[in-house]
Amino acid sequence: MGRRRAYATYHESHGTDVATGISFAMDLTPLIADPARSIQSYVQGFAERFTQEVLARIRMLQGEMQ
Repeated sequence: MGRRRAYATYHESHGTDVATGISFAMDLTPLIADPARSIQSYVQGFAERFTQEVLARIRMLQGEMQ
């Protein structure tokens, strides 16, 4: 419950959040639909896309600071 509250508190960095709790989830339907699919590869794909998104945002912010 504490983590849900923390996510709600820090979800909006430049304003006041109205949520009292937030949970993050991942759609695992593709793993059910295809039992032969690798769980590790599926999750790793999400992690890699997240990493690329964060890096792109950092590059954008660095460009704005210059």
